[in-house]
Amino acid sequence: MEIKGINNEDIEKKKKVIYDEIAEMIKSGELTTEEDVNNKLRELIEYYSNIIL
Repeated sequence: MEIKGINNEDIEKKKKVIYDEIAEMIKSGELTTEEDVNNKLRELIEYYSNIIL
């Protein structure tokens, strides 16, 4: 069984996806405060750290 290692390209892809999702939520008005953004950011980081793009 091969285990895929984490490399910078994977990290950059995940960061872009997370930042794009946060930006869309801010534009749509779903996230309105810094606390909302920070909470959603934590949630997305946890989610995307558990999957491979």
